[in-house]
Amino acid sequence: MFPFSTNIVPQNLIHYTSLNNAQLILTSEEVWLSNIRHMNDPNELKFGFYVLIEIIKDLIKKEAAFENYAEVINKLIGVLNFKSEQKLITGNSEIYLTCFTESVDETISQWSMYGDNGSGASINFNGGEMISLIPGNYEQNFLKRFASSDKTLLETSTKLYTENKFGFIKIRYFNESDLTGCEHYELFENQIKNSLTTMLDDKQFLMEVEQYKNDYDYINSIRDGKASKTLLYLTLYDLLALAIKKHHWQNETEWRLVLVAENQNYTSLNATVITKRGVLMPFVRCYIKPSTIRAIKLGPKVPKKDTKLGFEVFKSINEEYRDLCISTSKIDLV
Repeated sequence: MFPFSTNIVPQNLIHYTSLNNAQLILTSEEVWLSNIRHMNDPNELKFGFYVLIEIIKDLIKKEAAFENYAEVINKLIGVLNFKSEQKLITGNSEIYLTCFTESVDETISQWSMYGDNGSGASINFNGGEMISLIPGNYEQNFLKRFASSDKTLLETSTKLYTENKFGFIKIRYFNESDLTGCEHYELFENQIKNSLTTMLDDKQFLMEVEQYKNDYDYINSIRDGKASKTLLYLTLYDLLALAIKKHHWQNETEWRLVLVAENQNYTSLNATVITKRGVLMPFVRCYIKPSTIRAIKLGPKVPKKDTKLGFEVFKSINEEYRDLCISTSKIDLV
C-alpha cells in the first residue's frame, strides 16, 4: 500500500548518528525507531498535512461527487488541521520511525544535523538485506534470535511487527509555492481521491461522522479511539504526511523505516524506554543482522586515528564484523 515500499528500496541506506549510537547498533544488532511525538522538527508533519489538505480542497473543486459531500470532507480537513499541529494523535495508534538517505555522497548538512555535528558516524546498510528483514521474513529472524525465550513472551513480542504496518517510505519533496507543479502531486492526488471515494461509499463511516454535530465532539471521539471507522482511514493520511517534506530538503533523498503500532504489544524484547531531553521516550527495536551493515564512516570531527583503531579492535574480537569497511570523512568541517 502506497506510500509503503515492502519490496523495493535503494541498495545503500545511509544512517547518520552519534559515535555512541553507532557502536550500540553494532553491538546490539538493533536499530531503534523513535515515536513521531518526539520528531526533531515537528513542522515536517505540519507541512505534510498542509499539502494533503490543499490536495483535498482541489479535489472538492474538480470532482462533483466530492462537492456533494463537502460538509463531511470539511470535517476531515478539520481533523487533519488538528493533526498538523500535533494536537491530535489518532486514537490508540502510535507511529515509530528512523531515517536514512540513499545518497552515498556525504554532505556538511547531513553531518551537522544528523551526525552529531560531525562528531558521529554514518552507517551504510544493505538495502536489499534490510527489506528482507521486514514482514514475511521478520518473524522468522525474530524467533531465531530469541529461541530460548519464554514462548508466550515471544509470541506477544512478534505481534508488534507482524500485526502492524511495517515498512519503508520514500520521501517526496514539494515546493510550497507550486504544489500542483510538483512531479509527485498526481501520485498523492490519486491516492487521496481513491481514499475519499472509499470513505464516501462507506455508509457506516458517513453515519459515524454525521452523529457528531460539531468538529469538537468529532475530534474528541477520534482522540478517545471511539470513531472506529474514521480511525481506520486516518492512518493512511498520517503515512502520506510522513512521506512529504519541503523541496529545500530534496538533496537528503530520504527514506524512512516506519512502524504503525495500532496493535501495541510492547515487551522487553521489542521496545525500550530511555530518558532523552528531559522526557521519558519510548523506542521500538528493529533487529538487524551484522551482514546488513556494509560500512562505517567516521565524521569529520572524530579523532580519526584513535577511533579507527578502536573499530579495528572491535572487528578483531567480533568475527561477524571482520569484513566491515571502516573509512573516514573527506569533508573539512571545522
